[in-house]
Amino acid sequence: MLLLLGHVLGDFYFQPKTMAENKYHSWKWLVGHGVIYAISMSAVLLSGVKYSQNLLYLLLAAVVSHIVVDYFKRFIKWKRFTIDQLTHLAILGVSWKIWGENLPTRGFVLFEFDYFKKSMILVILGLLCILQPVGTLIERGDIWDFDKGKTSPNESQKGAGKMR
Repeated sequence: MLLLLGHVLGDFYFQPKTMAENKYHSWKWLVGHGVIYAISMSAVLLSGVKYSQNLLYLLLAAVVSHIVVDYFKRFIKWKRFTIDQLTHLAILGVSWKIWGENLPTRGFVLFEFDYFKKSMILVILGLLCILQPVGTLIERGDIWDFDKGKTSPNESQKGAGKMR
């Protein structure tokens, strides 16, 4: 849950619109996005997991793969956003399976993983996903294809699926 929360925050909420638009054309913006993603992922994971070598490997895999996937995203023409996010999530899942399953959790602050706190994290994660990633899927036509065959949204669907 924390890995997904770190991803959603770093890829959607802490990435300025200018960065999201320019990271495909400039190394400066792509590396800047990688730094923001690394900080958000580290902050979320370290808030609930004790530092260990496996945590470091998990963070490195998440951040490096994120930058690599975002670099290669520029070459995708169809359902770019969906393919990008599915790739990120698959890599996070494999990385978790390799390095994260037995990470020791912290017994203080926010994340003593009892039922109530797990439920709250899931609710927050769900709301964050609905407000940004799902809205982006709708806006780009990846869920609802407004104009069949188009690779980018037209003016009539800008902001579709998002709160204004």
